[in-house]
Amino acid sequence: MEYRKCVKLDKSSKQLGDSEINDYLTSVSEWNLLHVDGAPRIRKVFKFSSYSDAVFFVCAISSSAVLEDHHPRLILEYSSVTAEWWTHSVSGLHENDFIMAAKTDIAYRRFSSG
Repeated sequence: MEYRKCVKLDKSSKQLGDSEINDYLTSVSEWNLLHVDGAPRIRKVFKFSSYSDAVFFVCAISSSAVLEDHHPRLILEYSSVTAEWWTHSVSGLHENDFIMAAKTDIAYRRFSSG
């Protein structure tokens, strides 16, 4: 999933159904499903040893988001970053969110191993 690219959405794009969401959740590790204002999202908290490390991770995710034209909600705290993915235009989750969650995990593994 992490090697796939996000697809461009149009007016016919639809959010994933519950069974599709559950299937995609098995492809990403430790992402949690939540609902905000009735719309599903996925969220994960990433831990770091310092504020600077957390900031560099946010920059890496931001670069990937710009390249894919799909942007997360990122919450930066002292030594953690909370990432949330959902697709505004479908008011829920789309395959693109799971592609980006996988890319976020890859960035974290590369970051934390280096």
